[in-house]
Amino acid sequence: MRKLYNAGSKFAFATFMAGASLFSFAPAAQAAVANTYLVAIDDSTDSLVIDLFKNSVLSQTFPIGGESFDGSFTLSNGATFTAPVSAAFNFFEAPPIFPNPPVISDTVSITGATGSSVTALKIFSDIEGGPPLTALINATGEPEPTSFITVLGPITVSNGDTYTFQFRSDADAVPLPAALPLFATGLVGLGLLGWRRKMKAAG
Repeated sequence: MRKLYNAGSKFAFATFMAGASLFSFAPAAQAAVANTYLVAIDDSTDSLVIDLFKNSVLSQTFPIGGESFDGSFTLSNGATFTAPVSAAFNFFEAPPIFPNPPVISDTVSITGATGSSVTALKIFSDIEGGPPLTALINATGEPEPTSFITVLGPITVSNGDTYTFQFRSDADAVPLPAALPLFATGLVGLGLLGWRRKMKAAG
């Protein structure tokens, strides 16, 4: 697992709680020019990693580890939100077959207040054998994404910088129904039988 413990990252653990880590992270200070930031939340390996891109170049990596993150993200250079920001997603097990009710694989919540430089960032993923996740209220429901999708942004903040938050997960392959291989074998058998009859008739 990658580790990041350097002064420039401003990365600090506050506490650890039962499968979830609670801490804040912030991009390093930049020159006073407008920049574009992408916060890429990656759960594709069952071990959370948050990559921060500045102007399309990877700037910092935060290896969270585990299945959950309960913390915050701080805007760079003292920038603040000019309006409230909010996003909430319930991600369901991979399509096209949904259980009834559908099983939640991940929840993502991002909130920030006008005049604040900090977002509350909460990501929870299901753990095999663990309790089911609690659905977020008034959240967007989406299939579990295997490639990055935007969950918030782009948002322009007080100093002209823009921020976009993206997320991807570890969707499992959808299992074939148990009867499908048997059905396919039957079709092949019928096809061969029809061919043999046709050959006999021709002979």
